[in-house]
Amino acid sequence: MTSGQATNHLKQPKVSDDDKEALCVGRVGKAKEWLQAYHEKKQKALADAETDVQTLTEAELAALTPAERDARKRQQTLDERVVTKLTAAQVAAIHYALCAFFFICRIPFAVIESWSFVAFAKALNPAYAAVMFKRKCLGSTWVKKLRSDTQEKTEAHLDRVVGKKTIIIDGFKDRRGRHVMNISQAKVGFAAYLCTKWFGRKAHDGDTYAKEIQNAVDDGEDFIACVADNTSSNTSMQKGLFGRLFAIYYWFFIGCCVHCLDLLSEDITKLSEFKEILAKFNFITRIILRFSMLTETFMFLQKQRCVTVDLQRPNRTKLPFAV
Repeated sequence: MTSGQATNHLKQPKVSDDDKEALCVGRVGKAKEWLQAYHEKKQKALADAETDVQTLTEAELAALTPAERDARKRQQTLDERVVTKLTAAQVAAIHYALCAFFFICRIPFAVIESWSFVAFAKALNPAYAAVMFKRKCLGSTWVKKLRSDTQEKTEAHLDRVVGKKTIIIDGFKDRRGRHVMNISQAKVGFAAYLCTKWFGRKAHDGDTYAKEIQNAVDDGEDFIACVADNTSSNTSMQKGLFGRLFAIYYWFFIGCCVHCLDLLSEDITKLSEFKEILAKFNFITRIILRFSMLTETFMFLQKQRCVTVDLQRPNRTKLPFAV
């Protein structure tokens, strides 16, 4: 969007202030002036909304419970501090850190508009609480920026590693029964997620999967091999994915060794000797992870023994976790 279009967008009364704020972030000129005026307006509204706390008499103070007196004391401590005005660069840096926190910790975006989270941000820095973005801005503008920056860093790191890339394909079904393909790229010592492709519930042949791989790798000159699950739709050299790609790219085509080990482990765990042991392991693991006191005690004892064991609840189709 050009600067002229952005200026016209700001004049539209039907456009919400949150959308205008998301549009103005990172821009200069009229958009920057509008954003600054908008932040000042929000700060003034918050200041006008806050009423001065009346001084309590000794009798009223004595009538308060210890918890109420402590809460009043904490609030007075926060109100008496000197609040430094944040620059635009500082606000953007905090925006980025907050977005990364929500995304990496998988926190629902609606939390950012919760009164308790706003109160927490205000206690940390009242100057930032006044300009903190909303849920829509977090889920669109800043998450897209975080993804774009992460992609740029990943590509730069892959370019610094010597050699060509290997494309890795992991297929599975989601909770709705749809076929899903996770596509990653890797070099020696480094692997990174590339994209995800969704398909319907019906089975698909190698042609459908090959088209998606072609869209992901383009001419394929940067790749040297393809690794996929050991299913007929992937590894078949007739109508499978490998067969279709073999006619297009000069790659090595390799079945996934980890997938073989996974299937082997599942078969082994069906033996009566292992089945009984794994049932006991799952039972104990669930109890430890169910109660926080047991979990903390378990972690403490690990540190005492200088041993680190990450307890997992194995999925029914991922029993290598338990082996």
